[in-house]
Amino acid sequence: MAFGVILLGIAVLINFMIIRYKFNKGMFFDVAIDIGILILLNLILGISLLGGISATIGSLFISIYLLISPIDTSDISKDMDSVTNAASFTFTEMMINLNKEKEDRKAKDNKDDKNFNKPK
Repeated sequence: MAFGVILLGIAVLINFMIIRYKFNKGMFFDVAIDIGILILLNLILGISLLGGISATIGSLFISIYLLISPIDTSDISKDMDSVTNAASFTFTEMMINLNKEKEDRKAKDNKDDKNFNKPK
């Protein structure tokens, strides 16, 4: 049991050092993934001491993997920019179409009013 607690402490220390290193390097997306995985695995496996050790060591291996090959977030930001531009363009287009529809409806109503008031 003492060995398990020592192993857990070492795994937590190394995991914390990796997360801190990533945070200092500005790898915030990786830090968020590391912390999320650590929390998720501990929620799933952390019922017992052995489960907590397994979850922490699993999270440590994922942190090491992400440290060796970080996630490329440049594609994500490009995709988000294109989605944002498309959404704003679509919204602008929609507002222009709504204004055109209002103007067309007003013109039609005015025409109908003129035709209604015409003597037969």
